[in-house]
Amino acid sequence: MAAPIRSTPAAAFFSASDTAALTVGTASANVAIPSGGRHLLLTNSGSNVVYIAIGTDNTVSAAIPASGTPASGIPLLPNSQTILYAGTGTYLAAIAAATGNTLFVTPGNGA
Repeated sequence: MAAPIRSTPAAAFFSASDTAALTVGTASANVAIPSGGRHLLLTNSGSNVVYIAIGTDNTVSAAIPASGTPASGIPLLPNSQTILYAGTGTYLAAIAAATGNTLFVTPGNGA
């Protein structure tokens, strides 16, 4: 089950912890969220939209929504950042329509 997610714009006042890198391709992949805070600074360094889901175990998966068919995935635009509240989430999953994307996951506090 996906954990609730709240989003705010990336901000300068963010106390960061260790960063995990996730290679994002056309199949959903996930990574354990490093300890260090309940907010996540997410950085998409790829040239494709990456869809993100947060869950409480390694079965969480992200999906790309299709017209008229909602899916478990929050879009993060290419070469962009956002800060999400992870709640009780301990894993993050991501997927994209093409390969060649890296998503950096940095836990911390602040927004």
